[in-house]
Amino acid sequence: MKKRRIIAIATLTLAAFIVAVYMSVNLQNFLVETLTNCCTSEPLDYSSSNYWYQTGQKYDKNKIDVFYILSTVVPNAVDENGKQVFHATLSDKDKKTMAPEYKYISSAMFDSNNFNFIAPYYRQMTLDAYKQRIYKLVIPFLQARADVCNAFDYYMEHENNGRPFIIAGFSQGALILQELLKHMTDEQYSRMIAAYSIGFQLTERSLKNKHFKPATGEDDLGIIVSYNSVASIDILKSEAAADYSIRATEGNAVTCINPVNWQTDDTSAEFVYNGDKATVHVDQNYHVLVVEGLDLDKYLGAVRGIFHKQDIKFYAHNINKNAIHRAKLFNKRRQVKHYE
Repeated sequence: MKKRRIIAIATLTLAAFIVAVYMSVNLQNFLVETLTNCCTSEPLDYSSSNYWYQTGQKYDKNKIDVFYILSTVVPNAVDENGKQVFHATLSDKDKKTMAPEYKYISSAMFDSNNFNFIAPYYRQMTLDAYKQRIYKLVIPFLQARADVCNAFDYYMEHENNGRPFIIAGFSQGALILQELLKHMTDEQYSRMIAAYSIGFQLTERSLKNKHFKPATGEDDLGIIVSYNSVASIDILKSEAAADYSIRATEGNAVTCINPVNWQTDDTSAEFVYNGDKATVHVDQNYHVLVVEGLDLDKYLGAVRGIFHKQDIKFYAHNINKNAIHRAKLFNKRRQVKHYE
């Protein structure tokens, strides 16, 4: 009986999401919040340090707050009864698996000299989840979304103290970042310097939300930076890439920016990674980054020629510099507005 009830809830939830595609943005958001309250587990207590990645750094009002959302790193999980579940349980093993990405991002991209790195542990969807039928993904997705939104709310209420901030996420983290933008209040959004949605596309549907403003250059504020990197457009059309996470067929992604030259046209830019020189430009039809000049055998991922794993590493230095630049502009414009 319990199993039937769970399947029924999941099926109804999926149906609701399908119907939501045709609803207004406000009604869609209301539906997601309602389903989250009905279908997810007890909220985590984000007042506890157990649910935050600890960098050992104290908040510094002279640094830039960055709220970071982790990518999919937990391969599989079981509950206390040994039953398979499709979300992380935040066991010590899970946290150990999460640590390398947190450590890399908090040093290479958002270093402690310039940033306050704020990163919650959350019950993310596992890698095994992506192998399941879509109806089995709905509740794990809502769980991940709920955890991140609750963590952000706690951070806003108890730690932020009215400061400007940046949000960033990679892969699943970028997906949840876009949900967080929908959850954010207008007042909170007014203090958001930028959102870095790395390795996840922006669609025409998502841009209907008033908090979704795609980046068009290196200076704009309150924007979303979004991109995915591939070796060629032909790879996107291959059978191997058909079920890959970015699902980049023509017409899906509607915007993309080059994080090396901060252009949205097809102007090419050079970069160097681990001593290897390459060029990158934005394809104007598929709205992805095309990276040329690399030995593909050195940069293997789930699909050869799709640089999803490298989306944070190729451009970490560029994002670091850009985040600092945007933050300085934000504070300068804020001061000017304050004294007008």
